[in-house]
Amino acid sequence: MAVLVGMVLLILPLCASAQHAGLKFYSLAEVLAQIQSDVTTLRELSPLSEVERQFITRDDLEEQLVAEIEDDAEAINITQQLLVFLDLMAEGQDLYTILLNIHSEEVLGFYDTESKELYVISGTEDLGPVEEVTFAHEYTHALQDQHFDLGSLLVSEDNSDISMAVDSLIEGDATLMTAIYVWNILTDSEREALFQESDDSEDEAFDAAPKVIQENFLFPYEAGLDFAMDLYVEGGWQAINEAYSDPPQSTEQILHPEKYLQRDEPQAVTMPDLQSALGAGWSQLDDDVLGELNIRIYLETFVDASEASKAAEGWDGDRYLFLKDTEGREVFVLHSVWDSIADAREFFDAYITFVENKSGGNWSLFSQESGKRWWKAEGLSVYLEQGGDEVLLIIAPDEDIAEVVRAELPELPEGISLFELPSWAWAAIGAGGAFILGAIAWRLVVSRKGAKPF
Repeated sequence: MAVLVGMVLLILPLCASAQHAGLKFYSLAEVLAQIQSDVTTLRELSPLSEVERQFITRDDLEEQLVAEIEDDAEAINITQQLLVFLDLMAEGQDLYTILLNIHSEEVLGFYDTESKELYVISGTEDLGPVEEVTFAHEYTHALQDQHFDLGSLLVSEDNSDISMAVDSLIEGDATLMTAIYVWNILTDSEREALFQESDDSEDEAFDAAPKVIQENFLFPYEAGLDFAMDLYVEGGWQAINEAYSDPPQSTEQILHPEKYLQRDEPQAVTMPDLQSALGAGWSQLDDDVLGELNIRIYLETFVDASEASKAAEGWDGDRYLFLKDTEGREVFVLHSVWDSIADAREFFDAYITFVENKSGGNWSLFSQESGKRWWKAEGLSVYLEQGGDEVLLIIAPDEDIAEVVRAELPELPEGISLFELPSWAWAAIGAGGAFILGAIAWRLVVSRKGAKPF
């Protein structure tokens, strides 16, 4: 990463102004005006209006965070239930407190797209290197908002993956600009002080948070920076500017910028009305998209990180439902689509490993057919099915409920992976070679039923 950042910095023009060395400012207003001028020049975006700015304390920040989190308390509670159900969070952890503590600890400043105000967290109005760089970052957001209307981009009520992708564009852009500012504008001593303060900062709340929270918090800045750098190399700031009118549609596109550049869009997946199918007492709590990022994080709870990453890479779309009844029983359903039959099979196999590791081999394999697995344990029924480039996952409290859910879901496309060829096919391969292998593979993709010879 450091090498790539260095390469980008080398090809960027230096700010029109000199570094801070030799410059003398007589007021905070002059300092802030110079920072704004530097950011405007570096980012190649002119301000369209004045930006209100405020310096607030951490106590002030916490008050604002409490108010905002209170507004989202119901959604946070549902997310907590889902994360606990998926083993992404421990039973005794409180997501509300975790989010409040992380943001109180980690946030250095923010730009409010509604009030159009910029906030920097500082005990005084003195600008050290941290406050200066934070102001530069947040002023970049103000310029983005004036030119690209950030408020219109950030809202997606039923697709968190798109929201994360758009946020990654916004934060990746601002983080790239911030890195350029640090290396072009700060003096050597200011950079040293900045890095030292960063090293000395306490991250207790962040370190104690579940991995899924940590990764989702960092993703827009880290993966977003990589994405922004790819766009910059492709076409400079203009390429990044144009992305706001055609923003990325998935975390997959952020992780693999070539898929964005090729406009490899994710497939939309629709789900049936399971609340009605399950009957009285059941409520649908969540309807959303996991995306490549969170499918990988989910798999990593019980699968080796490299295997989980490889299994998630073929993602091409998904949707999940999370339901709960008045007795506290929960159902999770994930319908995912993959780039190919082989990619679907890779996820299918990775989830089998997931179950084996999670259960310690103690769950009963209730049913095992070609492309299907069904496990059961006390108070639990897990159904997994791959057909063509699609995979269904149902986690229910018992087999009866799992059957009701499966009956409501669509039949999967025909076609299996070559890894699951029947014994007669492998015998034919041994006898007839590559031509017969190709014919058998084509036949099995065209006609999934029974996987029989011609």
